[in-house]
Amino acid sequence: MRNIEEEANLPTPKKCGRFLTAHDIHYIRARHSWTATWRDVEKVEMDGDFIVFVVDGDTVRGWNHEPSYVQALIDSGRRVKWCERYGILSFEAPGGGSSRYVGVDSVASPEECTGTRTDGFVIEGRKLLGGDGQDSRA
Repeated sequence: MRNIEEEANLPTPKKCGRFLTAHDIHYIRARHSWTATWRDVEKVEMDGDFIVFVVDGDTVRGWNHEPSYVQALIDSGRRVKWCERYGILSFEAPGGGSSRYVGVDSVASPEECTGTRTDGFVIEGRKLLGGDGQDSRA
């Protein structure tokens, strides 16, 4: 069962209007990731503005344009998965709620965030295209 209270306690991501790797995630990129390989993240933490995580014993260091949002997701204690092909960390919701996707790039590009940042949205996994919301990656 979806935990509505937990979802309400997480911030809404901010959109910068750029669909670069570590910025806003375009729904097509999210959709393609559903059929890609996802690996369990063993440990994840923030190091300043960078995300550091361990996958299969290897340490990966990456950047996202909204480190405070990533920190809130880390603090939520969700299970984390990594899709290297599309540069996405997925913070999995317990009980079938919404997974939160975060784009990660090895290079910081804050200058690419242009204009006013507005409230974004949460991709509802397979529900985005009318699917049943079941996660085949589990």
